[in-house]
Amino acid sequence: MAKEWVEKRVVPNLFGIWLTPLVKIDGVYEAMLNSDCPLLCVIGDQDHHFHEERISSLKNNPLISTCVIPGANHSLELGSDMFASIEALKEVLKQVEDFLINQS
Repeated sequence: MAKEWVEKRVVPNLFGIWLTPLVKIDGVYEAMLNSDCPLLCVIGDQDHHFHEERISSLKNNPLISTCVIPGANHSLELGSDMFASIEALKEVLKQVEDFLINQS
């Protein structure tokens, strides 16, 4: 996705929703950081791809909205706590809904 994002071989009026992006990979991080299109980044702070400094730096781009789910892993689950995972996914869906509303 990062390659397509950078090369802009996608539809006009582009915006993106990146769920659990691999921000530890330089190409992915750079594609997001330098985006000239709106995007939403959703990641858990227990995701093995989570990198606090990189996620924080994404906030320097005013086109990027970030949502960090405390305790969530790469699957946006909170361990074996099914109910906490459902609540986390509700938050993800709310963030996505709000982002999409702002894009229309």
